Amino acid sequence: MKSNLQNNVKIYFWAELFGGISFLTPVMSFFCLSRGLVYTDIFILMLIWVITVFVFEVPTGAFADHHGPKISFLVGHTLFLLASSLLLIAHQRWIFYLWNFLSGLSYTFFSGSDQAFVYETLKELNQEGSMSKVWGHIQSARLIPAVATILFGAYWARDLTDTQFTFLILLGLAFNTLKFLLLFFLKSPSSFHLRKESHSFAHIRKGFQNIRQSKNLMLLITNECLVMIPTYVFLTDFNLAQPFFKEAGLPIIFIGAVYALDALLSSLVLQAVAWFEKCLGQKRLIVITGLGIGLAFLGAVFLPRQIVLAVPIFFMVKMALWLRVPVFSHVKNRYIPSKSRVTSLSLLSMIDSAFDVLILGSMAFISKLGMNMIFTACAMIVFIGMLFPVRIKTEPIKED
Repeated sequence: MKSNLQNNVKIYFWAELFGGISFLTPVMSFFCLSRGLVYTDIFILMLIWVITVFVFEVPTGAFADHHGPKISFLVGHTLFLLASSLLLIAHQRWIFYLWNFLSGLSYTFFSGSDQAFVYETLKELNQEGSMSKVWGHIQSARLIPAVATILFGAYWARDLTDTQFTFLILLGLAFNTLKFLLLFFLKSPSSFHLRKESHSFAHIRKGFQNIRQSKNLMLLITNECLVMIPTYVFLTDFNLAQPFFKEAGLPIIFIGAVYALDALLSSLVLQAVAWFEKCLGQKRLIVITGLGIGLAFLGAVFLPRQIVLAVPIFFMVKMALWLRVPVFSHVKNRYIPSKSRVTSLSLLSMIDSAFDVLILGSMAFISKLGMNMIFTACAMIVFIGMLFPVRIKTEPIKED
């Protein structure tokens, strides 16, 4: 059985690489506006995504625990392909709303399932200690093609015509179809076969029990949410990075180059997570990156708006974030037993979505006070998050 799992990580890496190809990303705002949306619609789209993820995280997690991650991935990516196809005919608001609903629903079929699938594969191969390194490697897959696709997408759609947008959508669908085909070659670890004996509600009950009985796990997820969510102001497709760069005097034509460089550096950082872990240790790395994110936001408030300062602040937030993601994935999974792992991770993601609604909703109100107030609030939330200590679990989890 172990020999059947040897290629799982490699196959999933390539699936993520092809799935991460989106030529429309650098011009997504222009595309939406050209199809009749206004900025109010953007906030509605974000709200649809957050609510969809919040509602469906646990049911889809239980589905993955019961039917296995491979089935969950195939269902989820089918929904993604359907959602992406809707963009070809999206000329009314309701189609855009349906697109983001299906995109959010698709995401929930992967959320938690992907980490659990990789961790259980490594565990069966007696390599679970390499989770941070492997997960960082997989996360980098989506960033590797971004260097080229961001530049190509921005160049191809330079006239912002509907024909150019349509070509980029079709090109993205072609590469994502390759991801769908690769997912068929994945092999489920044996631990998932045993879960089919339990009803989905049993996985949900067990997931709640896992979280309720672990105070350290709750402290960990609170730290993760409060430090990570403020970084969305630089992460999402519709973010404050662009006006921040504009205020600093960065010509619009060079913003695409900054994003391409970001994708390249983020990929390199994710590939080097194991080295950083070895040098600093997981706990110290979590503290240092959290401080780096908080200080970067303070720098955005108090330092002059200049290119030589704005660009490093942007990269400081992004690089620190990408160092934290695989480390937190490893630390979280050590607190969760194999049974109902996906459901437990989905429940944690649901908690994250609740924090999303609270924090992003507050940000929408604070945004009326200007960019500096947004960055100040981000810094405060990050530093509050760091008050919740992260404890690294060293002993093996007791399996039922």
